[in-house]
Amino acid sequence: MSSSMSGSVSDAASSSSSAMPGPLAESSILDSRIWLEDVLGEKCLDWVREQNDAALTSIGNPALQPEYATTLAALDSREKIPHGVFRGGYIYNFWQDANNKQGLWRRAPYESYVNAKSADDVAWDIVLDLDKLSADEGMTWVWKGARVLDEGPDGPKPRQAKLAMVMLSDGGKDATEMREFNLETKSFVSGGFYVPPSKSRVGWVDANTLIVGTDATGDGAPEDTKQPWTDSGYPRTVRIWKRNTPIQQSKLVFEGEAADVAVSGYCYFDNHGTSTRFYEFNHRSMTFYTSEAYIKWPPAASPASPSDGTFIKVPIPDDASVSTFADQALISLRTAWEDAPGASSPFPAGALIACPLESLIEGKADVAWTVLFEPTEMRSLDGYGATKSRLIVSFMDNVKSRCQIWTLNSGKWETVGKVAGLGTDSFSLSAVDSDENDRVWITRSGFLSPSTLYVSDGDVDDLVLNASSAEGGDDLTLSLPARGPLYSLPSFFETEDLVATQRSCKSADGTVIPYFLIGKRETLERAAAAGGGDAADQPPCLVYGYGGFEIPMQAGYSASIGIGWLRRGGTFVEACIRGGGEFGPTWHQAALKGKRIKAYEDMKAVCDDVVVQKLARRGGVGIQGGSNGGLMVGNMLTHFPECFDAAVCQVPLLDMRRFHKLLAGASWMAEYGNPDEDWESWLERYSPYHQLGWRQCCADVSSLPPTLFTTSTRDDRVHPAHARKMVAKLLDLGSDKTFYYENIEGGHGGAANNEQRSFMKTLEYSFLWKMLSASDSDDDKAAKL
Repeated sequence: MSSSMSGSVSDAASSSSSAMPGPLAESSILDSRIWLEDVLGEKCLDWVREQNDAALTSIGNPALQPEYATTLAALDSREKIPHGVFRGGYIYNFWQDANNKQGLWRRAPYESYVNAKSADDVAWDIVLDLDKLSADEGMTWVWKGARVLDEGPDGPKPRQAKLAMVMLSDGGKDATEMREFNLETKSFVSGGFYVPPSKSRVGWVDANTLIVGTDATGDGAPEDTKQPWTDSGYPRTVRIWKRNTPIQQSKLVFEGEAADVAVSGYCYFDNHGTSTRFYEFNHRSMTFYTSEAYIKWPPAASPASPSDGTFIKVPIPDDASVSTFADQALISLRTAWEDAPGASSPFPAGALIACPLESLIEGKADVAWTVLFEPTEMRSLDGYGATKSRLIVSFMDNVKSRCQIWTLNSGKWETVGKVAGLGTDSFSLSAVDSDENDRVWITRSGFLSPSTLYVSDGDVDDLVLNASSAEGGDDLTLSLPARGPLYSLPSFFETEDLVATQRSCKSADGTVIPYFLIGKRETLERAAAAGGGDAADQPPCLVYGYGGFEIPMQAGYSASIGIGWLRRGGTFVEACIRGGGEFGPTWHQAALKGKRIKAYEDMKAVCDDVVVQKLARRGGVGIQGGSNGGLMVGNMLTHFPECFDAAVCQVPLLDMRRFHKLLAGASWMAEYGNPDEDWESWLERYSPYHQLGWRQCCADVSSLPPTLFTTSTRDDRVHPAHARKMVAKLLDLGSDKTFYYENIEGGHGGAANNEQRSFMKTLEYSFLWKMLSASDSDDDKAAKL
């Protein structure tokens, strides 16, 4: 017995109580299924293959169903929007289709990209072919991006992109292999910088220097070389690495503690305003939500003219984040800042504020503050970005996208136009080339509106200065470019008979929970006509939720949902439950740690409401969630199984006694709690793996709704053992309505290419449709499986 396992058993045993209904949860006995944590062990993989075969035998092979081919055709469509990034006069794009399963990294001149009639007419130049690379090296390489060198004002004119660190993942893992790549020769640099597969971080200082967080131990390393990784598996140190030297000789410049989530170092040119500044930061994340930022002060003009300053801690709350715009600090707050220097009153949680960076860093008493965004009960910050001279503040108003534009004139912030949006559609504004101009990309999407990409005709100001309102009210509509969209997705599923609405219900404590509902118009009409009557003819309704990490659910177009669920005739609901970010930090914190039950009560409220409103019938409600949403599904099974009738639990977190010991789990203790300290207080209640067979509502697992669990062997973020052990326990307890499919590749996203994505989506929706079909009795459904 290992010491860590001994500690887990001892701690868990102390939480048992004779008053608990038996049989006791496995918090009080040795975890007999811990062998399933051996990710690639042959015994484990044999078990996985057996479960996969059983699932496909019962549910059917997705690859043989029409929805699979239609979904794959949509994902592989050459009519997809070729979203890209501007670098050195080119648009760089990563592309996957039927002929390029792993994908192409390619580029095109900017003018060709914005003036082409279609994506196929763009003058694309292939930079890197991942299918060829995978075949040549006998790997399944998954694209994870590239860090491109920015040489700033000292570099060539016009700015060119010459070098990059390309990040490749084996099968979709979070861990990446990083290789230096020459963008001029379109080839890897022989003898260049190389970081082996790991969760390292890397950035450029100049053409011959990297700033890295990686393993510098090994031959040639000094005897006092520090442990490179935190307990969460992320970098613990920051190093400066010179070309043509081994990593063991890199210079240690910053370090954190083993208990931290991660540390990182980064530097960049800030070209906003009238002059360029070269900012250098070291960053220490103590938890998922608390951190310390250290800035080198005073800043340099460029790496070629380094600052002789020192790193100084930025004096802001430890749960706030900081960035820069010209000579200004931009600070986003998670909690109220009661004693900001020079402020006449506190700044509220969820606000975005700005002040001169020099005044803040040097501790001056007369700091000039500007509130760039102040939240309300219905409005929350969604993010911000910058063009050359404008700051774009994006926020949500009752979960609908809105924006406001700011400019900095002689050290003073001024608004440009008024707040504007695009109705219920979500949208984002991002700079085309923030080094040179104020033009923006506009991306628009809705549940029933295929995504479109525009580029502004002129500066971003025009979008809001020319905003209009059909009714002359305050809800202004952005003025989109007259030339129309550059690219638009085709409609991958028919929408004429579909409607998307926003509704709400009340949770157990009276909190109003919004949700989006998408379905057939006749479904809503039938519900309105039913009143207090029968909803027997209503189609299956799928409720999707997440509720964690301050991540909001927003409107967006999904071909897989449309093809796999809506066109079958189903109704789809997206629930905005607490724990997410729909209404800012307070909405998230309302379901943090020991208050997690609030998220699950919210999900129950939505499931109940669609039945009460006759939008769905009892017997026809399914739920779905992934990752943290998978934890939500697990808790719905063990707390509220009566409010739904089938479930899909994707790449889930389920064993809350050991999550902090598995892969990146230690980094999530700020969200859930520390099992070594908080097990008895609350974590035991919210650990689905331990609640099975213990809580009264799930003591008899035969009464639980049919559930399909899915995960990925290659997921190195949420350990596949969470799903494996949950399924094994359900089967051990006698469940005949539990199904499991583990993709051998795919990472935390669950799939490594479009074929796998189509396979998994079709499998999940087919399972739910079988389980929720109105024509079947419970016995008939069981017989199907």
